[in-house]
Amino acid sequence: MFMSPRSDDKSIADEELLWRRICDVPQWIKKLEDGEIKPSSAAFLDNFTNEVSVNVASLTTQEKVMEKYPDMGLVSIKAGMPRSIGHIIAATPEIEDTSHRVICPPPDIKGSKRKSLARRMAEESKWILYPKTHRN
Repeated sequence: MFMSPRSDDKSIADEELLWRRICDVPQWIKKLEDGEIKPSSAAFLDNFTNEVSVNVASLTTQEKVMEKYPDMGLVSIKAGMPRSIGHIIAATPEIEDTSHRVICPPPDIKGSKRKSLARRMAEESKWILYPKTHRN
């Protein structure tokens, strides 16, 4: 599938919260030594398009973002964080949800460097809702 290059959505301020759904699978969840969990780098990587799907928190509700995905978790990250490591936050006009955006890495970033940047985003993310198997 050919897509024209994406551009940074300047209407999204760096302080804006972006929400990312987290799959309830071991590859997406890292268990820390103290028993807590965090999203893994896999949660911020996409090996098909390189784009990571997110929602702009101020343009939607948690209920709407999660309604078709009740078992998934949800984290937030400030839009400025991916930008600070060279990514852009791009609008997705082909998707009907007006809150939807994608985090896109620089086109020249590959392999272990891309994974390292994904790990930094995962580390900065904050839980809003744990995945179903991790809820109390």
